[in-house]
Amino acid sequence: MPPPSSEPRWVTVLDLLVEVLLVGFAVFTVVHLLGAELGWTVRTTGVLWLFLGAPAMAGFAWWGTRTAAAVPSPAPSPAPATATGDGDGRSVGLLVGTGFALLSALVGVMCAVSGAPGFTVFWALGLLLALVSVVAWSRGSGLARRPAPPPAPSALRTAGATASWAHVVALVLAVGLGVFVLFVLNPSRDDVYYVNRATWVAQHGTFPSRDTMFGPQTFPATYGAGLPVAALEEAYGSLARLFGIPAAGFVYLVANPVLAGLSVWSAWRLVRAWAPRRALLALVVAVAVPLFSGTGLVGDFGYAREWQGKVVVILLVMPLVWVHLTRLARGAPAAWSVAVLGVLGAAWCGLTVTAPIFGGVLAGVGLLGALLLPGVRRPLGLGALALLAAPLLTGVATVLTSKGPVAEENYVSEPALVWGRVLGTDLPVVALLGFALLVGPLLVRSREGRLLAALAGVVSLAMLVPGLFDVLEALTSTGPIALRLLFTAPWPVLVGLLVTVALPPGLARRGTTHLPGVVAAVVVLGLLVGTGTAVWSSGAEAVLASSPTWKVKVEARRHVEALLATDPGPGPVLLPAAEGRVLAIMSTRTFSVVPRDYYIQFVQEPQEQHRARYAFRRFVVPSVKDPVPPVLARALETLDVTLACVPEGARRQQAELRTIGLPDERRVGGMVCFDGPGTGTLPQVTPPVTPPAGRAPAR
Repeated sequence: MPPPSSEPRWVTVLDLLVEVLLVGFAVFTVVHLLGAELGWTVRTTGVLWLFLGAPAMAGFAWWGTRTAAAVPSPAPSPAPATATGDGDGRSVGLLVGTGFALLSALVGVMCAVSGAPGFTVFWALGLLLALVSVVAWSRGSGLARRPAPPPAPSALRTAGATASWAHVVALVLAVGLGVFVLFVLNPSRDDVYYVNRATWVAQHGTFPSRDTMFGPQTFPATYGAGLPVAALEEAYGSLARLFGIPAAGFVYLVANPVLAGLSVWSAWRLVRAWAPRRALLALVVAVAVPLFSGTGLVGDFGYAREWQGKVVVILLVMPLVWVHLTRLARGAPAAWSVAVLGVLGAAWCGLTVTAPIFGGVLAGVGLLGALLLPGVRRPLGLGALALLAAPLLTGVATVLTSKGPVAEENYVSEPALVWGRVLGTDLPVVALLGFALLVGPLLVRSREGRLLAALAGVVSLAMLVPGLFDVLEALTSTGPIALRLLFTAPWPVLVGLLVTVALPPGLARRGTTHLPGVVAAVVVLGLLVGTGTAVWSSGAEAVLASSPTWKVKVEARRHVEALLATDPGPGPVLLPAAEGRVLAIMSTRTFSVVPRDYYIQFVQEPQEQHRARYAFRRFVVPSVKDPVPPVLARALETLDVTLACVPEGARRQQAELRTIGLPDERRVGGMVCFDGPGTGTLPQVTPPVTPPAGRAPAR
C-alpha cells in the first residue's frame, strides 16, 4: 500500500473545512425543506439545524481527520501519452500523441470560427477524438504501445506530496481572489429573484412559498415551482437576520468573497489530484480562465458572481466531485469518499434547481467510469450512486409537484450557438478551451484520472448532439438550462493542465526538460490575458470599483435608499427599470410594479392587471413603445400605484405624468416622483379603450 499522505496538517484541515461546511449546508437544505413545508420560522429552523447540523459537521470533521492519515498519496504513474517516448524519441506514443494534439488544435480553432454546418463537422471530429481517449485509457495502455521508463528516485520521493510553499501560495491566491471580487461591480438581473428571496427571509423571518417580487406573497410562485429544495438564498437571509445586516450586503460582501476563496482551494485540490507536475502554475492558469472569459458563461459563471448557487456548484462542488471520483478510481478508502459524494449531491440540490439533471449527468460519468474500470467497479459505482441519490429524489419530487416553468432568458438550442454562448466570442480563448477539452485529459497524472477526465469531455461534447436540447425541453421543460451540462468537464483545470506538459525522457536535455511547460504557460496566459475579456471590464458589462461594492448600479442604489427613507409604504410604486430591480433586492416591504420585466409573463393575476404591468414596462423602457397617457392613467388605477417616479432628466415622462393629473411633484434622490391613485388624490379618469394584451419580452 502506498505511504500515507505527507501533506502539512494545516492543508488537511483546510481540505476538510470545505467539506465540513458543505455538510452543514446539506443538513440545512433538508431542515429548510421541512421548515418551508411546515411553516416554521427561521428561528425554529435554525434551532433544529443547530441540534442536527452541528453534530453532523463535528462527526464528519473527526472522521475526515482519521481518514486523512490513512489516505494513500498519489503514486507515480506513467507519463501522459503526449510526453511518453522511448530512448530515441521515436515511439509510437509520441507520434500518436503529437498527431492527437494537432488534430485537437484544429478542432478547437475550427469550432471557434465555423458557422453551423462547419461546426457540426468539427464537433463530430472532436467527439470522435474524445472517444478515442476513453477507449485508450480504458484499455490500460494509453496511446503509447510501449511502457514508459521507470520513474527516477527523485520522482518517487516527490510525487506523493506538494511542496509546503506551494500550498501557502495557493492559499494566498485564494484569499487574494476573495478580496478582489469585492471590487468587481457586475450587476445580475437574476438577483431580482434570488437576492429578493434572501431579503424576504432577513426582513420577515419566514421562508416564502409564493412570489415576493411583485407583492408580499400575493401571487403564486413565479419561478422554479415544485418542492422548495433550493436553500442557498434562504441560508443567506437566515444569516443576515442573525447578524442584523441587510441580506444584499451579506450576499455581496460576505458570501461572494468567502465562496470565491473556497472555490480556489477546491480547484487546488483537483489540480493536486490531476496535475503530474507544476501544480501551482496549473492552478494560476485555472483561476485565470474564468477571469478572462467574460463574453461567455465560463466567465459569467465565474468567481466574480459566486453568490449564485449555480456558480457555487460549478466552481466549488464539482471540483470536489472529481477529486473523490478520482480517489475512488485509484483505490483510496471508499467509505469516506462515498459519504462525501452523498453530501455533495444533497448540497447540490440546495444550491440550484438544476441538480436533478446536472447532478445526474455527472453521476452518470462516474457510473461509466465504474463500468470501464473493473478493478474499482464497486467503490466507484457506489460513489456515483451516492452522488445521484439526492438529485434523483429531488427530480422525482419536482416532477410530481411542479406547477410552473423553469424561467431562463436567451434560450438557445442550436449546437453552434450553445457552444458560443458557453465559451464566448473571443475566438482565441474559445479555440484554447476547445483544445484543452481534448488534450487536457491526456495530461492527468493517473490513468484512472485520465479516463474520468476524458469521459467528462465526451459527455460535454455529447450535449451538443443536434436536437438534444429540444428533446430535453419537450420531456422535462429544462431545455433552457441544459446548456449548463457543458460544464460537466472542469474547463479551467483542463486548461491549467496544458502547462504541465514536458518533453519525453529520450528527448530531454539538461535545461530543456521544462521548456514545453514554460512555452505552454506563456502561450496560454498570453491568449487569456491578451485576447480574452476580463470579467471586470465594460466588455462584460462590469466595472472595477474603488472600494468593496454591492453588485448593483451605485446611482440606482442611492435613488432607492432615498425613496425608502421617505417611508413610501408597501406600494406598489412605479420606478425606472434599474431602480425597480434594486428595490426588489433591497426591500420586501415596498414593491415595484415592474421589478424585472422578464418575470411579468409568469405572474398569475387578472388579465387587466397583467396588461397594466406591460403598459408600465413600455413606460419605463420607452424604446419599446411608450403608452399613450389614457392607457398609462388606466394602468395606474388598475394596480393602485401609490407613487410614480421617473429620472430627473426624463422630461417627456415627467410631462406625461403631469398630463394625466398626478399631484404632489417632488424630488427623491435623483428622481422626480408624483403621488399615484393609491393615495386617493388622483381624479377618476375616463376608462380608455382596452389596449391589446401585452406580449412577453423576447428571450
